[in-house]
Parts: sequence; C-alpha cells; structure tokens
Amino acid sequence: MADWSGADVKTVKSMWQRGATATEIAAALGPGVTRGAVLGKIHRLGLKRAEDAPKARPPAAKKEGPKPTLKGVAGIRVAAAAREEQTGPRPIWALGPCQCRWPIGNLLDPPGLFCGEATGDGSSWCAAHAAMVYTGSMRPRPESATAPRIAAAGGRSRF
Repeated sequence: MADWSGADVKTVKSMWQRGATATEIAAALGPGVTRGAVLGKIHRLGLKRAEDAPKARPPAAKKEGPKPTLKGVAGIRVAAAAREEQTGPRPIWALGPCQCRWPIGNLLDPPGLFCGEATGDGSSWCAAHAAMVYTGSMRPRPESATAPRIAAAGGRSRF
C-alpha cells in the first residue's frame, strides 16, 4: 500500500497496541492491504507491543521430558556406542555427518536407501565404496601427458 491515510495509520496503531496480529489488521483495512505492508508500516513507525496487551495466541506449553545426561568419559563412550549401532542401509535424511552416502539399488524406487557405514577423513563414502570410486590407473603416465598443450605457431588451440 503506497499511500497510508491518517485513519489507516491510526487503525494500525490502535489495533497493534490491543494485541491484534498483522493479518487481522490487514483484514480490517480492507482488500489490497497485505500482512507484509502492515508489518512494514509497524516497523517504520517503530511501534512496540504494550506490556499488558493480551496476546493473540497463548504460548504453547513446553513438554517436560527426561533430560539426557552424559557425564564424563563413560557418557561419551555410551553415545559413541549408540552412534555405532546406527549403521546399515538408511534413507538420506537419516544419515549422520560421518555415514556413507553410497546409493543402494535404484534411488527412484522407494525407499531410496544409502549404505550408512562409518566414513573417515571427511569422505562421503566408507572404505569399501571409496575403493570403488577412486580406482585410478596403475600404468605410469607418459611425460607428454603431463606437459601443457600449447598451440603451434601462435594459432588457436582446439582445446
């Protein structure tokens, strides 16, 4: 909304102080006024919520569950053992940072599983799959293969 009338600004200020949401204010101002326009105007006016204004939504109650406690080296060993148990074929979203991302089977067929074995040294694959990826040739390379290609007689190179 490019032009804000005095009545529109007054409506925004009063509704915001009463605890209305930006969506509710936009609906009250009529069609053509978006939630984003209302939020922008509130920001430019520097409006703050009143301390005693009723909340639009009550805060959700937090569930209190058992808190995990790992103390000392024994706790670290338990966590490491639990992490080691989580190997084997898994979907990509269930893989951790140090688990093999080698696809198993056809990824287009559900469930789209990946190896999931432990990796090392920042690799994306376990030792078995890394050996499959990095095959390399055992033949020595000729000297001409390592020298850079230079165009003959100043002409353009094909490469």
